[in-house]
Amino acid sequence: MPRWRAVPAALVALFSLACSNGPAAGATPPQQAQAPGGCAATHVLVHTGPPEWARAGFNYGAGDWALPWALSDSGNVVAHLFARQLVAGGERPDGSANKILWNVRDVAAGLQVIAHPDATTQPRITISGQMTNGNQMPSIVDLPAPGCWAFAISWGTKHDSLSLQVLPAGSSPAL
Repeated sequence: MPRWRAVPAALVALFSLACSNGPAAGATPPQQAQAPGGCAATHVLVHTGPPEWARAGFNYGAGDWALPWALSDSGNVVAHLFARQLVAGGERPDGSANKILWNVRDVAAGLQVIAHPDATTQPRITISGQMTNGNQMPSIVDLPAPGCWAFAISWGTKHDSLSLQVLPAGSSPAL
């Protein structure tokens, strides 16, 4: 094949990569983008942006996304982890809170988040907050014990889930 025909194909491939919105649901994210805090099948990512639909209200500056986030199992919910990592009881040495902004792909009237330890269904903790921008819910997530916690997220007739690691009370997050 002549060289001049290979150039357009290479440009199309490069353009396709540049327009990507990040990892697809279920895709294994690149190692350099993983951060502490995920467990089970959930990966916490940093230094890469969440899907385009979950970026409203955030300033990306030079393209470096420093706030950790996790994508739900079906890819319809992003948990923006202002807390970096969750700490049991919300007892952090620096006094900061276990803040998560839940962001749903579409309008999410009646968003409900229920957390429980990954290996059991008890205790069940309901996480609530006021909806903003039609698809975002800020929350403080204080769970009573360390370990892997499953989060069941529902709105309307839709359901999704993700799992996050909770550090022992008094711990300082690694980030």
